[in-house]
Amino acid sequence: MPTSTSLNAGALTTAPGKVCEMIEDEAGVEAPMTAIQSLDDLKKFREAVLDKKDQEAKLGITQVIVSMGSCGIAAGALQTMTTLLEISETEQIQNLQVSLTGCNGQCQEEPIVQVITGELQKVTYGKVSPEVIRRILHEHVLGGQVVQEYVI
Repeated sequence: MPTSTSLNAGALTTAPGKVCEMIEDEAGVEAPMTAIQSLDDLKKFREAVLDKKDQEAKLGITQVIVSMGSCGIAAGALQTMTTLLEISETEQIQNLQVSLTGCNGQCQEEPIVQVITGELQKVTYGKVSPEVIRRILHEHVLGGQVVQEYVI
């Protein structure tokens, strides 16, 4: 069972035109995946991602995703992410996965943070300052209570 914070930045560029994403093979061993070149590759990748999400939901892992598009960064998402990582480390929050994503098209609500806990519906928060991410971590992630005033 995972017990530490992990930062999942997604795909890594390895060479022009090549993308390396860590996936699990049939034996459960993580290995780099080359660029998706066919519909079958895409289907396999999709299944691997969905299986991983199912496993994480069963383990009780909470995922916190920070939008880090240019508008999010301009609105303070970097400070929000920094605070999130600092709190999760200093308070040793268990079963927390921190990820980042690009723009989600709601620039007026940036910085945006999504919280996904187990099989519960994801909650999307807007205007998440460092002070608000503290509340989200303590009240929602640790306390199980959605911080309604920031839900979008």
